[in-house]
Amino acid sequence: MNIYPFPTHDNNNPFLWELYRRIDGVAPTPLWQISKPGIIHIHWSSQLYGSRFLLKSIASLATNFFRLWYLKQHGCKIIWTMHNLSAHDFPHPWIDWMGRKFLFVLSDAIIIQQKSAQESLSRRFPRKRIVHIPLGNYIGLYGNWYSQEHRDIILLSFGLVRPYKKIDEIIKVVRQSGQNIRLCIVGKASDAYAKNLKTLIGDSSSIAFENRFVPDNEVAGLLGGADYSVFWFDDSVLTSSGIILSLSYGLPVIARKSPATEKIHDGRNGYLFTNADTLLDILLKLPHTRKLEHEDIIGTVRNDSQEYVAEQFMNLCKSVF
Repeated sequence: MNIYPFPTHDNNNPFLWELYRRIDGVAPTPLWQISKPGIIHIHWSSQLYGSRFLLKSIASLATNFFRLWYLKQHGCKIIWTMHNLSAHDFPHPWIDWMGRKFLFVLSDAIIIQQKSAQESLSRRFPRKRIVHIPLGNYIGLYGNWYSQEHRDIILLSFGLVRPYKKIDEIIKVVRQSGQNIRLCIVGKASDAYAKNLKTLIGDSSSIAFENRFVPDNEVAGLLGGADYSVFWFDDSVLTSSGIILSLSYGLPVIARKSPATEKIHDGRNGYLFTNADTLLDILLKLPHTRKLEHEDIIGTVRNDSQEYVAEQFMNLCKSVF
């Protein structure tokens, strides 16, 4: 069986290739070059039509979905892993809405990585095949974890720095929380968003921003040098590889409650907040909160191995092909 991943490559999402390297028959092939029946596995629908230019976005929507329809008529099946509820920071939301509707109709099966979201969608669309397959863990993927000593409580915001992650809101709360809390923001941002964040940070000595791409050999050290990861996603997010990465390395997570936080259990592997006031309340209590156990945190994602995810994915492929 041929598996055609879409996108064919994505350097910002290594978890895709952790899955695919465990599967036989993976053949990264552009849509317009697929010539044999197989499974087209789509991740981000917006990559079928995403462009800041309106006319280009419309043209991509029309041509790519016509190609998908044509491939289905010639023996291909489509599986869509729905990572988000809408495209992040996309300038043409009505095109995104239309593209997601088209893909929903064309898909033979839809993978949701959060059980609660899968159950909700299944109730709304009982005739559609919607299955739960979790996001695989990253245990040991970036080398061994090691702890680093420090006096203050270190919060880490790590990964691509984009508006939908609402790091600006985290900065505002940390600035209110006192001198014992330090926030380290590490990841690449656009020039405009980086300028906005630096303005918010101002002369604060408790917040550091490293606007750069982080190579793989630094990841374990960054995670080991923090006390908590912190996330504040907007409502477009269903899946967070950053949350799973943190838990995989025993780093507790503080995050705004959403489907992406399904693996977080208050007081066991992190804490959940709903708004700025509840986040501030969590931060103010951290100096007096017991330390969460490293191995207990890893245990909350240990069963979701990449091998298990690959096995579940292949079972689904065989059932629809």
